[in-house]
Amino acid sequence: MRSPATRVLAIWIVALLVAACGRYGTATTATGTPPPADFPVGSWQKQTDFERVTWTFRPDGIWTEVYERLDGSFSGPSKGRFVVTDTSLTIDPLFPANFDPSTHVWRIDGDLLWTTFSNGNDEDRDYFSNLDLLPWRRVE
Repeated sequence: MRSPATRVLAIWIVALLVAACGRYGTATTATGTPPPADFPVGSWQKQTDFERVTWTFRPDGIWTEVYERLDGSFSGPSKGRFVVTDTSLTIDPLFPANFDPSTHVWRIDGDLLWTTFSNGNDEDRDYFSNLDLLPWRRVE
């Protein structure tokens, strides 16, 4: 028979696992709405002189972002849903929880995806004012 201390430890471990699944389960098991057939699902990347940003749009309506500084530091991933209506792309981050939704106008020009920020908070507006100057390039 196991000791009471072992049982208590086992209960604590299970409780921690359940708590972790509850906290992060929404972001990792999110479901979205499939985009229209003309929306370019897949992974797209932009790179400036100091950062690289990769957005992935899955066919099930899930969006992820990985942000990397070229000095080697890393932030991410962010994850959530995206919705496409005509030329409007709305990204609704679920993780991290403090990220706000943003809306962008999108278009394809040859092999490039262009997005332009159209609605969201002021911090996002400032961030995208520079990032929107560059196209997204497909990555495999």
